[in-house]
Amino acid sequence: MLTVKQAAGLLGVSQARVRKMIADGILPAEKFGSSWTIPDTAVYVRAANKPQRGRPQKSAEEVTDTNHFDIEAVSRLYQEFKDKLSHGYDINALLLIPTTDERELYIDIADFFLRLKQRILIARGVF
Repeated sequence: MLTVKQAAGLLGVSQARVRKMIADGILPAEKFGSSWTIPDTAVYVRAANKPQRGRPQKSAEEVTDTNHFDIEAVSRLYQEFKDKLSHGYDINALLLIPTTDERELYIDIADFFLRLKQRILIARGVF
């Protein structure tokens, strides 16, 4: 769970913008007393899929073919990768993977989570 300040740092927006995203339902959050906490996965997904500036070309209602993209399955896959690869990877296990493409995918995903952790530490002022 992240604070509004941490989420703002990771997303590159103001704390007011994060609060607006919470109010608009863009970011899920829970309020504890006077403070909001935001699930880290929601912030990471938002940071990874940074929206483009300006008005979107199509609204969600205008998209007709959504059968090819199962958001729940993608979210489960993301969570599984996070659980298994966010702490790095075992080089000996990687050597057992039969294809170079698959090995590189696992390394890239582990690197993605490492960069996210670094951003959190930077936002906290550790670096």
